[in-house]
Amino acid sequence: MLNMGFYENILSTLWYDSFTVYRDIKSVDEITGETSVESQPIVLTSKCRISYSSTDTPKQDNNTANEIDHQLTIITFYDLDVMAGDQVEAIRMDRDGITALATYTGIVNESNLYRGHKQLLLSNVKYVTVNK
Repeated sequence: MLNMGFYENILSTLWYDSFTVYRDIKSVDEITGETSVESQPIVLTSKCRISYSSTDTPKQDNNTANEIDHQLTIITFYDLDVMAGDQVEAIRMDRDGITALATYTGIVNESNLYRGHKQLLLSNVKYVTVNK
């Protein structure tokens, strides 16, 4: 049987991007009994590959402008603790691994597991910054 972790390590050498995952954690104050929700980092600056796909959705009544739906997918390590509903901040890096090109935020919608990696499909994607 093939050790897919070996292939994951080889594939990850092609991943220049990084991301951080935040999860809302509930806590109860022992004195007042009040419940509060705090966003805490679960995964800090892990390597990934940001993948874009877009769908052109033409409208029948408008020939000059079509809505384009951008889907952001993060390809990362198989064993990372990421769940649906977690918030993600992803940084698109240049191939030099130093220069940040853009920063995105989104919410993990669904995770697809494969033998050598995990794909995180994001919803509510916002382009925070575009660096030049």
